[in-house]
Amino acid sequence: MITMSPRKQAQGFGLVELMVAIAIGLFIIAGLYSMLSSSQQTYALSQANGQLTEAGRRVNRLLQNTLAQAGFINYQRLRLQNSLPVATVASPTVSWALGQSVEGSNDLTSTGTALAGTDVLLMRFYGSSIEDNDSNAPSITADDPDGFLFDCSGNAMNNQKLVTLSLYVSPTKQLICADDQGNTQVLASGIESLQFRFLPDTSGASFVTADNITNWSGVMAVEYAFLASAASGQGIQSASQSYQLLDKSVTAGGDRLLRQVFSGNITLHNQGG
Repeated sequence: MITMSPRKQAQGFGLVELMVAIAIGLFIIAGLYSMLSSSQQTYALSQANGQLTEAGRRVNRLLQNTLAQAGFINYQRLRLQNSLPVATVASPTVSWALGQSVEGSNDLTSTGTALAGTDVLLMRFYGSSIEDNDSNAPSITADDPDGFLFDCSGNAMNNQKLVTLSLYVSPTKQLICADDQGNTQVLASGIESLQFRFLPDTSGASFVTADNITNWSGVMAVEYAFLASAASGQGIQSASQSYQLLDKSVTAGGDRLLRQVFSGNITLHNQGG
């Protein structure tokens, strides 16, 4: 006689096992989400830092190109010993000495024009023209500009133009170029500080701030530093920290901005007196 064994019933997961499986799944998903979020945040910060660096380099080039014009006089003026003239400017008030190409103000107090605690640089130069290298010309010959010297708006200046301009940071943290040709140009935004130092024409001298210069006609070079800022891209709160700009320490942070210091220097040309 054949005996039939009872059929075994199929069994599924119990409630406890199902809950454990769901918990493990949720844990894995949370870990993957955290990794993805961290990766996106790192990428966004990297992108923002890269954009800030590129923006700072662009501002650096603008400052270099602008400062390189300070003190320029053409070949004819050099040959005729026709230097930058003595002059008095009303706004801002500056009494220019013979051959003087730059003047600065250090750590301004609160003004309506420039951001408190920053520096201002004033400079002047003559424009240049196509026929400036004519050694036979008995005098300064007026001609069309050759496109090498510019005012704050990028207009080419000819050799009859004596241009005076200033560089400063506004209370709204914009880098401003203003000139006596009627131009006030925003060069960049997000500039939190601008500092200058100057190299006197004395033996063994080092760069000093504007309040230590006694003979502006003898300044040989200018160095500068600026603090640029930009949004982090992820709204990350940064800690407050100090940034060194030449001789000045600037404290900033405690917000959602990235910051970076940029610096450079330029030798002044065509000094005379």
